[in-house]
Amino acid sequence: MEALFQCSKRKKMKLHLIYINHNGQLSQRVVRVVDIQDEHVTAYCYKRKTGENVPEK
Repeated sequence: MEALFQCSKRKKMKLHLIYINHNGQLSQRVVRVVDIQDEHVTAYCYKRKTGENVPEK
């Protein structure tokens, strides 16, 4: 997954994420990675039109 985040950042490529949110529900987002720090990824979310921190693991 780390390589995919790195590629998104380098090529300014959108990623389609499907994950289980904090309420246990399935959620989808289209994001573009802005920064990678330690074990967190900062990505621009096209749905919310804001930056979000995404745990890498």
